[in-house]
Amino acid sequence: MRLKPTPPMFATKLTKNVSKILKEPKYKIIETKDVNFDTLIVLGDGAVDDLVVSIICHHLDGTKVVGITKPKETRIGTLKHFTTYISNLKISKIVLIMDQEDDQINTIYEQIESKLRNSNIRFDLSEDRDRMRKYNCRLGSWSFDFILIISGLDEIPANKHRIEDHFIKAAMNLGKIDPPNREIDTKETWKTLDESVKGEILNRLKDSKSFLREIFPQHFSGLALLC
Repeated sequence: MRLKPTPPMFATKLTKNVSKILKEPKYKIIETKDVNFDTLIVLGDGAVDDLVVSIICHHLDGTKVVGITKPKETRIGTLKHFTTYISNLKISKIVLIMDQEDDQINTIYEQIESKLRNSNIRFDLSEDRDRMRKYNCRLGSWSFDFILIISGLDEIPANKHRIEDHFIKAAMNLGKIDPPNREIDTKETWKTLDESVKGEILNRLKDSKSFLREIFPQHFSGLALLC
């Protein structure tokens, strides 16, 4: 898939980040204004989520253009923009990627569904996997799919579950760090890794589709629904 970042400031940031690891000509970030899309990925957290999405889209290679944005609001707060996205951009599929943090998964589902109702969005749950849900939705007469992806892994003993859980699992699987014997802050642990180690992990994720699916199962299965 090819990514169309919006707004322009985010396009500049995204291009700078992913160009460090995704240099193949088949992978493209579209910065021209006259390209339309009907599918949108909303990043609800973090500075590394854009890298994860870009690598997964690299493996889901194809001609489909998908919009990607990161509003000022985080996590569930991003839903305040959904009615605008759907109505103004005529979106048929929208994805939200957010960290679990220290919330219970079911609590997040309840809060998400409450926000949808308060926005006059009718919905039915059509797919339910570990930390990934797909809803069939209607806003007025417009139908669209909403895919929720919650970052985090129960197998990592973290004080808060974030997308960095997945990077720590990758580091463990590649023998770069030992399995933690106590609760850790995965965000801080990832930050403290040597840049060469981070680069090796990112390149392995880029080069191996099977490794990527093992490390980011809910993200891969959720984004694959856009193809």
